[in-house]
Amino acid sequence: MRFLKPSIGAHFSPYRIALCSNDAGFVSFLQICGLIVGLLLNRTVTVPDKYFVIFTHKPHPNSCPMTRKYALAAMIGLTLALNACHSAKKSTKNPDPAHNSQNALDYTGIYTGVLPCADCSGILTSIALNQDGSFEKRTRYEGKSEEIMATRGKYEWNASKTGVLLHEEGSSQPAQQYKVGENKLIQLDMSGQPITGNLAAQYELSKVSSDILNVHWKLIEVNGKPVKSSASTRKEPDMTLDSKSMRASGNGSCNGYSGSYILRPGNRISFSSMISTMMACEDMSIENALHKALGTADNYSINATKDTLSLNKARMAPLARFAKVK
Repeated sequence: MRFLKPSIGAHFSPYRIALCSNDAGFVSFLQICGLIVGLLLNRTVTVPDKYFVIFTHKPHPNSCPMTRKYALAAMIGLTLALNACHSAKKSTKNPDPAHNSQNALDYTGIYTGVLPCADCSGILTSIALNQDGSFEKRTRYEGKSEEIMATRGKYEWNASKTGVLLHEEGSSQPAQQYKVGENKLIQLDMSGQPITGNLAAQYELSKVSSDILNVHWKLIEVNGKPVKSSASTRKEPDMTLDSKSMRASGNGSCNGYSGSYILRPGNRISFSSMISTMMACEDMSIENALHKALGTADNYSINATKDTLSLNKARMAPLARFAKVK
């Protein structure tokens, strides 16, 4: 039993290989392929004593009882495999430098999410990356304060063009870093490395559609029933989702209301911390139904012309429908 160690390089491709038998026995094509595959995988190949291996620049049709048909097939297989191997190595070593997050992704837009907080229920965060290289960031500490902390500044791409650094105006603090992915921003640590630990997956902001933000929406239907003005309604029920304050506000037909909202991928939406004034009106049915819809909705849909908004629960019938006020 002998061992054949591989030595395959660019110089090896023009060589011919033959596996021959000392006892003039039949050498199968599968045995030849086994030797070739072993060499291509850069592994030591075991060769039984009754076989011997010939490497030569020229074919040796009479050097062993292997037929020319099998020799030709082996040579073709070896050539194709070596060429594929070399091509794979080249593509691995030379990735396309033009393909990166900066020029391959539609990264401008609004990203929102709730980031982990040490002394509150979560940090409601919204970051807008603008086309001119500026950004706006707004945060609110949920369950701790209703204050919106707003900052702005310029962002720049890192050296690999896979993430951005946010430089806040008038701040001497190091720039915050985020990895830019497909419709998401992933917060990194101060050295630009991924955050680790049990909460690592929560340091992610998702890109949301801005079609429903900063629009005055008039309630036209609730629980499948049309909403009509009457003598008992003080105001038309409506809603506005403000991107700067990250709050939903409006009137339920009698009392004003406001609260937090959060948008997530897949047209998901949720409302929380809703408050309202406490005036009494003759008919509170529309207002009560609207408040219930806001507390139940988990997704939204908007029509093709972007002038009708529906708040939904799962795939059931819309809980509330609004028309855009032009």
